[in-house]
Amino acid sequence: RHRERHQRRRRPDRRRAEFYGLRRRRLRPTGHADRSHGARPAARRRNRCSSLRSAPLQKERAGITKFTQDHEWARLDGDVVTVGITSYAAEQLGDVVYVELPTVGKAVKQGGDMAVVESAKAASDVYAPISGEIVAVNDDLSGNPQLVNDGPENQGWFCKITPTNVADLEALMSAEQYQAFLEGKS
Repeated sequence: RHRERHQRRRRPDRRRAEFYGLRRRRLRPTGHADRSHGARPAARRRNRCSSLRSAPLQKERAGITKFTQDHEWARLDGDVVTVGITSYAAEQLGDVVYVELPTVGKAVKQGGDMAVVESAKAASDVYAPISGEIVAVNDDLSGNPQLVNDGPENQGWFCKITPTNVADLEALMSAEQYQAFLEGKS
């Protein structure tokens, strides 16, 4: 007699203690026990999307994010580096009320002043994590500086820089190194 799934009888199973010694009766014939009914592995699929081919390609497209000891982040996207302050810095500043952005075309030097952030607590300079030329600024911050608090490492970016030397990024900290830096600071 066929029973609904919730009405099937339970049988003892001493191998799995987390089920209090009970298991459902085998739902499939024993010949299919080794066969997985999940999704097929990606290598066997045909007509796969090219963006899913390999993990290294996805990492390159997502961008490499590096951090400074002054709590700025720099994300390499192609030949342009997007720059902003970290969530730790935004948290320390409190509510951001004003952002002074650099002008497009300005040459910045690594470690030099690039922008100014003012909050209810204090005003702080934002330093350039790499040397290069500013090619774009986030104009949304002028009218809505709260974006820095809402998403400092996403929509709260400050500017985009064309680097004079991409190797400058290698001297900056990775996400793991930055996290260890923050933990050592506390």
